[in-house]
Amino acid sequence: MVVILKQLLWIAFVPLWQYPDEQAHFGQVQNIAEKRPTSVSGMGNTSKEIYESEKLLGTLRDPQGNNNYTFHPEYNIPYSSTTAGIYEKTIMQFPHAMRETLIINEATSYPLLYYQLSALFYNLAKESDLLTLVFTARLVNLLIFFVILIVTVKMSNLIFKNSFSGRILFITLVVFHPMFSFVAGGINSDNLFALIFNSGILLVVMIIKSGWSIKKSIFLIILSYLGIVTKPQGYLLPLIFLLPAMKTFWQKKSNPMYIGIFLVGLVILFYQPLVRMLTHQQFIPEIIAIDGLHGISLSNYIHFLSDSIIHFYREAMPWYWGVFRWLSLTYPRPVHRIINVIILISLIGIGKFFLDKNPQRLGAFPSRLIVLFLMFVSGFYFIGLTTFNYLFYVSHGYLLGIQGRYFFPTILAHMALVTIGIMSVIPRHMKKVILNRFAIS
Repeated sequence: MVVILKQLLWIAFVPLWQYPDEQAHFGQVQNIAEKRPTSVSGMGNTSKEIYESEKLLGTLRDPQGNNNYTFHPEYNIPYSSTTAGIYEKTIMQFPHAMRETLIINEATSYPLLYYQLSALFYNLAKESDLLTLVFTARLVNLLIFFVILIVTVKMSNLIFKNSFSGRILFITLVVFHPMFSFVAGGINSDNLFALIFNSGILLVVMIIKSGWSIKKSIFLIILSYLGIVTKPQGYLLPLIFLLPAMKTFWQKKSNPMYIGIFLVGLVILFYQPLVRMLTHQQFIPEIIAIDGLHGISLSNYIHFLSDSIIHFYREAMPWYWGVFRWLSLTYPRPVHRIINVIILISLIGIGKFFLDKNPQRLGAFPSRLIVLFLMFVSGFYFIGLTTFNYLFYVSHGYLLGIQGRYFFPTILAHMALVTIGIMSVIPRHMKKVILNRFAIS
C-alpha cells in the first residue's frame, strides 16, 4: 500500500512535462486516442495544444534538444500566489480546436502497446482539458508499477528464500529506487518495457531453480512478443532465454518438448527481422540496411565499447540513480560518492561470494548459477544498447546517447547483485542485530 501511495504521489505532484520526454510520448498517446493519421507527408504529429503548453512551461526544446531547464538549475517558471499555477488556467482553457491542429513533429512513433493502454485512460477524460488528460493518462503507470511490485516480491522469495533481511533490502532497493520511482510515474513506454523485461529475468530464475514446463515455455513466448511490440530493444529479451535452454540441453533434466515449443515461437518472432537482415535490408528501426553500414570493424567497435564503459561510469550511472528536471537537478556530489562506495562494497561482496567454498554461509543465498545469470543479463543488456548506439552512430554520424534510465529493464538483476554483495560482506552476527532492531522498530 505504501509503495502504491508513493507512486500515486509521484504521478500527482510532478508538474506537466517534467518527466523525461513526456510531451513526446503523450503526443503519440493523443494521436492514437484521437484516431488521426500522422503519416501524411509534410504533416506534423504533435498538436498545437501540446506545443503551446510547452512554450508556457519552458519545456519547448531548441534544435539542440535543450529547453529552459536543461543545465540551468536556477531556472523556474514564476510561482503564483494561489493553489493554481500561473499558467494553469490558460492551459485549461485551450480550445479543443488546438488539439486537432498538428504543427510540429515531436510525438514518438514507438511500437504501440504501451500507448494503446495509455489511450484507454486518456479516453476516460477525453472531453476534459489538457491537464486532466495528462494526469489521467499517467494513471496507467500505477497499474504497471503494481505488477512490478508483485514481480519484485516473487523474485525476492526465489533468491532470498531463507533471508528476511535479504528480501526486505532487495525489495526496498527496487521499489524505492529514486530514479526508477520517478520515471515510473510519467508517460513513457519505458515503464511497460521495464515490467516485461524484468518479468523475463524472473522467469529465467524460475527455470534455473525448477526447470522447464509447458506453462513457462508459453510465458516465454508471450513475454517475447510483448517486449517486441513495446520497444525496439524487445528483440533482446528472447535472447536471454537461450541461456537456460542451453543449460537444459547440456544437463538433459527437462522434457525437450518444452524447449522445442519455445524455440519454435522464437523462430516465428525472429523470422521477419532475420529475412530482412539476410537480404541486406533495414532490420533494426533507425539503423540503415547492412549494405549502407560502412566503416564497421572489430577494433572500432571495441574502442567504442571501452568509451561507452567510461561514459557509463561518469555520466550514465549517476543518471541511473537520479537526474531530474531536464538535467537541471541531481543529488549533491557526496550522495553520489556514497552510492559509489556502496556499489564498491557490493562488488567486493560478489567476489567474496564466488571465492567462498560455502557462499550460503555468507548470507548470499542464491546458487552461483543464478548469480552468474544476473551478471550475464546485466552485461548483455549493456552490450546490446551499446551495439545499437554504435550502429546508430555509423548510420547517422552522431550518437543517440545512452541515459541511465535505459537500464531499468534489468533493475531486478542490478539490485539483486547489490543485495547479494552487501549480504556477503556484512558479518552474520551483525545481520542478526540489524534484523532484531528492525523488528523492534
